[in-house]
Amino acid sequence: MEIRSMLFAGSALIVASALAINQPLAGERGNGSKGTEGGILLPAGQFSFTSQGSFAICLDPSTFAQEPCTTGGALVLPLTVLDNGASVFDEFGNSCTTYTQVDTDLPADASPPSVTANIHIAGKPLDYDSSTGIGDNSITGYTGGSCNGATFDSSGATEIYRATGHFVVSEGGNRLDSIITALTNPANSIGAFSASGTDLRQTRP
Repeated sequence: MEIRSMLFAGSALIVASALAINQPLAGERGNGSKGTEGGILLPAGQFSFTSQGSFAICLDPSTFAQEPCTTGGALVLPLTVLDNGASVFDEFGNSCTTYTQVDTDLPADASPPSVTANIHIAGKPLDYDSSTGIGDNSITGYTGGSCNGATFDSSGATEIYRATGHFVVSEGGNRLDSIITALTNPANSIGAFSASGTDLRQTRP
């Protein structure tokens, strides 16, 4: 049964995409506040990122179509994901990410992994405390579309998930570490999830 191929065509991209919520969000730039003197300002520019995690997708056991995890008798398929790519962030905290993802059954079995390239994420800040370097962000993941700097062009894109994340800035704004705190998809078929990621600066603004 080609359950995995059906999943990887769409929402199996969800958690790996959401891992990119570790995007830096320059929440205190462009709004008249550069933060208190000595505060930790969020950076702009280009960052590489790597991320990893595991999650469960709920399926109809007869058709293998995704269904809400609250459905009685739903088939729960555990997966693990890895991804890497690059993100661009402007001084206002808007961001766009392009990356490649590998999805594998959990635990690993004889099935080969699925590799998906050219996934995109559009991100924006929710809040940021420059005194601690801690904040939260909101992102939307897509298949299709394209990044034009920090701006996402949604032409031909399909939304696959929405998520929020919690992050911390370190190393003088050159590193961000994050976790997913909320994750949804159109089918409400995501069960448990656990994911984290890291962004490292590639270029200055």
